[in-house]
Amino acid sequence: MACALIELLVPVGSLARVIMLDAMTDSTQSKHQSPKFNETRAGRRSLGSSWRSTLNQPAAIIGLLLLLLIGVGLTGYRVYRQYSVPARVFDWQNRGHSDFHNGTYFPSMAFRDGVNPYSLEAAEVYELSRSSPLYSPVLFIWHLPFTYLDVLTADVAFFMFNCVLLGLLVWLGLYCSGVPPRNHVGLGVLLMAALVLSRPGHITLF
Repeated sequence: MACALIELLVPVGSLARVIMLDAMTDSTQSKHQSPKFNETRAGRRSLGSSWRSTLNQPAAIIGLLLLLLIGVGLTGYRVYRQYSVPARVFDWQNRGHSDFHNGTYFPSMAFRDGVNPYSLEAAEVYELSRSSPLYSPVLFIWHLPFTYLDVLTADVAFFMFNCVLLGLLVWLGLYCSGVPPRNHVGLGVLLMAALVLSRPGHITLF
């Protein structure tokens, strides 16, 4: 999960920087350009300000939120339809939250119970198809709160937690790119919807 979020951070920040490039142009640079160049730049800046203003309109934000909810809903539906029931034999046709089960939830539970999560013993005790990958033990500490929930409740909590992390990822990308706070809402919802509907964002939730 962490690796997938880090991989998503770079394109989010780059996209936000490209989108807001005109808004961050140094006005002193324009004084040394030709009138025709300045006129073209002014037109581009006006157009950029126009669509940024449109993104912050309530109707646009509501529309983008609906798009985001559709993306999250479709991903959640796919997890439900292809839910991976923890078992000794891995089902390649149903892999919804299989990484969460095999890579974090049950290994973290083994870590909590004093069982080596990397051992075959953990796979036998918790009836998994394999032992934990060689992740850092910090990962198990990070996911310990989920182990106090039953597996279905933990699945729902983990899905919602990842949605929150995607939102924080978008905000961090906007902040690090120097996007003015007044443009965070509309642009942020747009970027988050794009992430959820993209392959990396979808797999992060799936």
